[in-house]
Amino acid sequence: MKNLILVILLFLGTKTLFAQQEGVITYKVLSGLGWNYTNKLYFSHDQALYVKEDAEDKILVNEPNRRSTITHEYIRYFMDTNQKVGIKQKKKGNNQLVRTEFPLVLPGWKILSETKIINGYTCTKGEAVLAELGTVEAWFASKIPVRVGPPKIWGLPGLILEVKCSSGLEFQLEKLELKPLKPEEVQLTDGKLVPAKDYGNSKSKVQAWAEKTNKAMDEGDK
Repeated sequence: MKNLILVILLFLGTKTLFAQQEGVITYKVLSGLGWNYTNKLYFSHDQALYVKEDAEDKILVNEPNRRSTITHEYIRYFMDTNQKVGIKQKKKGNNQLVRTEFPLVLPGWKILSETKIINGYTCTKGEAVLAELGTVEAWFASKIPVRVGPPKIWGLPGLILEVKCSSGLEFQLEKLELKPLKPEEVQLTDGKLVPAKDYGNSKSKVQAWAEKTNKAMDEGDK
């Protein structure tokens, strides 16, 4: 009888731990460029899918004679922290889906002693410096043992619930659901796949717009 109870308790404990490794987190994203939106991260063990889908056009500059807009973007990031491989899926001309494979580079995290409570979870602070984001402060919950978070911000020993970057970008927890996910909820299968070697040759709409705007401003100053 004691052995049966032990087996049941072991099964329930394993099931609880398993459940804590799957779910959906909704982030409120503060862009630092004047607009905010919400994105979702679907995670299952060592895989995750980050969904970015802005609903409205955004104004990047709102000054006299310098008002510019970009159309909203559809972007999804798949991450496999075990294989250290990522896939970025986005829409190009004529709504064509393209999947671009790229290597996942582990940030050089420094785990600090600072803690705080987020959504009932005791979270620990980690810091790293990333080229495009500056100094990154990330708060992770070790009781949810998955190493994922927003794109490029991963690798800490727990789900990342909150992020603040010196570049102005922030991710704040809006909602967290721990629940089983179907395999297709964290996978990307649609669209043409571009090899990792070509990843550096592709530019986002925002990057292209920024380069064009900066060039025009430089020429105007001459």
